[in-house]
Amino acid sequence: MDADRILGFAIDRAGAVNTYWNIYIAVASTVIGAVISLSGSDATVSAPAIKPVLAGAFIVFALSNLGAIKQLGRLRSALLAMLPGEMDNRAAIVESLKPRSAAVYTGFHLTLDVLVLAVIFHQDLPWPG
Repeated sequence: MDADRILGFAIDRAGAVNTYWNIYIAVASTVIGAVISLSGSDATVSAPAIKPVLAGAFIVFALSNLGAIKQLGRLRSALLAMLPGEMDNRAAIVESLKPRSAAVYTGFHLTLDVLVLAVIFHQDLPWPG
């Protein structure tokens, strides 16, 4: 595979990471918005177990989202390693396209996850009784 194709694919995969972050932000915002809007309404939910169910569903989503982001990071690293050593400006190109470490992705993601879960469990959701 030539350097142009490798770079194109690495850039495309960087865009895919942004897509996964956008999906995460949309889902997290929707969960937070729904929980907050329900907390002040006269709406009812079917059982008091709604918080653990909602939290469990969010955790499953968050873990799969984080796994996809980390996998794309590994793929980007592998693609950048395939670039020819004699390529002009290779170091600058690799530096600008290399992904963050898995620890950075995990730490940032888990921080946001904890905040979403805190909203879920902190808000009072109405239910009959």
